[in-house]
Amino acid sequence: MIDKFYYWLAWALPRRVVYYAFIRVAAHASVGKFGSVIVSELTCFQAMERWEKPNVESNGTKDSTRGKPSLDSIPPIETTGYL
Repeated sequence: MIDKFYYWLAWALPRRVVYYAFIRVAAHASVGKFGSVIVSELTCFQAMERWEKPNVESNGTKDSTRGKPSLDSIPPIETTGYL
């Protein structure tokens, strides 16, 4: 039942929010212990599988994508009006 709510919520969210959520998942799937991946070869299914796993580097430190960034650290994005 709860999955139906999340499914509905995912489709109800604004496209821009989903866009940035996708960037976060893709970043998580390509840093830390997954840092050797070629991003252009990363599939959506691989990114989803990696999101479910903890992304801990070999030295035991967590990657930076799990932290909450400050708004000052986020660069502006040029858009073409598609979003």
